[in-house]
Amino acid sequence: MDARVRKRMCAAAFGIAAALSAAVLGALWLCDMADARRLVCGALGLCFAALATLCLERCWASAPDAGRAAVWYVLHLACELGPVLAAMLLPFADALGVLIPQLFPVPALAVLLAVKKPE
Repeated sequence: MDARVRKRMCAAAFGIAAALSAAVLGALWLCDMADARRLVCGALGLCFAALATLCLERCWASAPDAGRAAVWYVLHLACELGPVLAAMLLPFADALGVLIPQLFPVPALAVLLAVKKPE
């Protein structure tokens, strides 16, 4: 797959994930299940989701080299799971706010790859 197509698909997957995260956090806000702390943690989680999506794209780009792909994938996992674990351990952070943006990028990328027309 061409590098531009790969980057465009990862950017689209992150855009979909950002929209879904905003919708879920907005619905929680409207149901009085979210305060400002949850929304701030959601924004931080979205930043880490962007970084994780970037690491996943770099992993995909370095796929023939197993060593580099493994390093990028471990960085991807650290960007996804690290903030959630930190939010669970820190008393002032909201783990659900950080977790919600982490749920959507990989499934969105999988759907985009599934509906992509073969070249």
